[in-house]
Amino acid sequence: MRQHRVETVWPAGERVMVAVDAHRRSQHLLRRGWRRAQSSQSGLLAVFVETPAWERASPEQRRQLEDNLRFAEDLGAEVLRIQGSDVAEALVQVAREKNVASIVIGRPHASTLHRLLFGSIVDKLLRLAHDIDVLVVAHHEPNSC
Repeated sequence: MRQHRVETVWPAGERVMVAVDAHRRSQHLLRRGWRRAQSSQSGLLAVFVETPAWERASPEQRRQLEDNLRFAEDLGAEVLRIQGSDVAEALVQVAREKNVASIVIGRPHASTLHRLLFGSIVDKLLRLAHDIDVLVVAHHEPNSC
């Protein structure tokens, strides 16, 4: 009997995945993901990709990340902290492994020039996740979360 690897998302048991980082806006993203998961009766997955640059994170950034991950757990999300050098590739890999139907991610906050020169995580994610819905959420002021 030959085994076949499934390269697309299966419709049964789908999940909503939220890309979490060390910014307060991640809690807004988690709320959006939670609402989407509730409306589609899906599971919620919160993922933080720890890149080599994370070693230089400030104590405040580390505290904010822990707050965000606790918030995700409070919403009932499965929380994953994974290591990777490329955030978009790591997110897509997890999405395929965990049968994710949609990814929620924040709009890039880099300048337009920086995005044109170097690209953004969101741009790459959109290219790689061609069979997964990607919801790019606008920035909100801290008081509007």
